[in-house]
Amino acid sequence: MKGICHICKKYRRVRADYKIGEKTCPQCQKSEQIKNSPNATCTGCGKFRPVVWRGKDGKGPYCTTCYGRLIWYPKHRFCRLCGKNSATMFRIRKGVVCDKCFREECQGNKCFVCGRDGATHLRTKMGKSMCGACYMAFLRALKSLLE
Repeated sequence: MKGICHICKKYRRVRADYKIGEKTCPQCQKSEQIKNSPNATCTGCGKFRPVVWRGKDGKGPYCTTCYGRLIWYPKHRFCRLCGKNSATMFRIRKGVVCDKCFREECQGNKCFVCGRDGATHLRTKMGKSMCGACYMAFLRALKSLLE
């Protein structure tokens, strides 16, 4: 249902919040839950932050970042390049890689189009690095040629 959120005052999809008797959008509802959650030392990063998840089996507490990184998405996977088992994974053209291989493979290379240092979005068949901005510009130009 659409309506005006009582927190941000924007017209958007809202849910009835029965605890306070008002309509709240999902974004504000989530931010209120995070604000009102107790702070604790996160098991993932060791920082004192708002808790968003505690496991029933004694895992946690976890902050928003670590919950997404360690609990919600990645289970341990094997790196495509080095073969090590890791929780922090990145998807690149060669497949799913660990943090170390991602940095070695993608970071610190110069884009052959603009010359900036940064993360490599892709490599050409000749092995030259291209940054994300130049890759998107290339795709836009290619799309306009095909239309």
